[in-house]
Amino acid sequence: MLNNKISLPVFITILALSQGSMAAESVLTPEERGAQILEIQLQRAQRLTELEYQAEVLERQARIAKAQEQIDKTVGLENTNTPAASQRQQEAPKAPKIYTLPRVIELAKTRVKFQFDNGAVGSYQVGDTLPTGHVVQAISMVDGVQLQKDNSVLTVNYQW
Repeated sequence: MLNNKISLPVFITILALSQGSMAAESVLTPEERGAQILEIQLQRAQRLTELEYQAEVLERQARIAKAQEQIDKTVGLENTNTPAASQRQQEAPKAPKIYTLPRVIELAKTRVKFQFDNGAVGSYQVGDTLPTGHVVQAISMVDGVQLQKDNSVLTVNYQW
């Protein structure tokens, strides 16, 4: 079975290395490795959701600007030196601030602990307002944490 020139521990090491195992990964159980992969995929999915939202906001802003130009041309307000045009420019809505959601690091029945992008950690309960402006609407061990901001409700789940 084995060549007498190679000892069993050396053979096992060579076999493990040939299958692409690394020392750091060999310490993880299959369940831990699976959890690690799921966490990475969850982070990627959250980032993709954020980018899709940002793209949608930019598309809407472009459509609004184009429609405003067409309205101005139709009404004859091409001259931007008029008081009405300058007032309209001052009243133009500002682009929404782009934010990232905090990460749930601890979840209890009535409290949730978040970690923010800047590394800050805070504990909150229903009704509290986060530094991002979100208000904690509900805390559930099953469904996660519901946050509300600007008439939108987002669910943040525990990251395994």
